[in-house]
Amino acid sequence: ERPGRLAGILALWSVPLLVAPPLFSDDIYSYAAQGEMVSRHISPYLYGPGVLGASPFSSLAQGVWINTPSPYGPLFNGLDGRIVELTDHRVLLSLVLLRLLAVVGVVLMAVFVPRLARSYGKDPATAFSLGVLNPLVLLFLVGSGHNDALMVGLLVAGLDVARRGHPAWGMAICALAGAIKIPGLAGAFAIAWTGPGTGYSLRRRARLLAE
Repeated sequence: ERPGRLAGILALWSVPLLVAPPLFSDDIYSYAAQGEMVSRHISPYLYGPGVLGASPFSSLAQGVWINTPSPYGPLFNGLDGRIVELTDHRVLLSLVLLRLLAVVGVVLMAVFVPRLARSYGKDPATAFSLGVLNPLVLLFLVGSGHNDALMVGLLVAGLDVARRGHPAWGMAICALAGAIKIPGLAGAFAIAWTGPGTGYSLRRRARLLAE
C-alpha cells in the first residue's frame, strides 16, 4: 500500500476513537486541570490540580495527579492554558481541543515518518504501517489524547528536517518536542551527534550540541 492510502485508513479508524470517551488513561483530565491552573496564573510546577478546590476541572483530575505538579514542558503547559482560555473555561470543549492537539501530533507523524524512512532508503509504506498505523498510536495517542503524540510528531519532523540538510532547524524543532515532554530532546542529541558526519571530532560534536 502507498502511504496516502494508509493515511486514509488511519483517519477512518481514528474517527470512532475521537468521538468516544478517552481510553485507558485519565491523563487528559489532568491536562485540562493544569490548563485551568495556567489560565488562572497558578504555577503547575508548584501545585497539583487540587489547588483549584471545588472545580469541574479538579473533580475530573482524580487519583495520583490531583496533588502532583506538572511533569510537562513549558510549551505544552502554555498551549494547555491557552486552550482553556479560548474555551472560556468550559471543560468539555477544553477536552475536545486537547484531543485535537494530539491529532495534530499524529498528523505530523503521518507526514514525516514516511519522508524520514525514504531518506534512509527504506520503504515509506512499511514505516508508516509500523510507526503510525499501529494499535499503540491508535489506542494510546488518538484514543487517550496523550501529549506524547505532539512530542513524537515534532521529534520526527525535526529529524526529517535535519536529514534534508538543515540540522540547526531540526534541532530547534526537536527542542520544541522537548518543551512538550523532556524525552523529545533526544532528537536534538541525535542530530548533534550524527548530523555533522564522520569528519567531526568528539569535542566539536559536543560543542554543536551545547550551542
